[in-house]
Amino acid sequence: MLASSGASGAVGAGCVAEARGDRAGDRVLSGSVPHCPPAAVQYAAVEAFTEQSYVECDVQVAGFARARALVLENQGRLGWTDAAPADGAFYFWAKPGEAMLARCGTSTAYCEALLERARVALTPGADVDTAHGEQYVRLSFAAG
Repeated sequence: MLASSGASGAVGAGCVAEARGDRAGDRVLSGSVPHCPPAAVQYAAVEAFTEQSYVECDVQVAGFARARALVLENQGRLGWTDAAPADGAFYFWAKPGEAMLARCGTSTAYCEALLERARVALTPGADVDTAHGEQYVRLSFAAG
């Protein structure tokens, strides 16, 4: 623990003391790299933006677009309803058909069954929406 005069105060290059802990006055040392990458990292990132990297990015975006089109063309065949518009996003948010939900009970159980039987991974909606998520699933068009 590190004592500091304020709730959050500078401690050194790349570090911040944050007010956390069970006792008053406790401070935890935390790196600031996630908040502000060092200058050297920023310069390296700029150098990574080459003409070839833009070409590779365009190839990836085209792949996402093909996957998105395939899912949208087959949404009815999949039996999914109440889909959110997937205008350029690489996620598809929809409700599995009533029969699928009735058979599995929740989107979490549906996703588990789909992964086990078909080796297709979806995110249960409850991971994203705590109010109505157990009725929805999220599919990513991004290849991993």
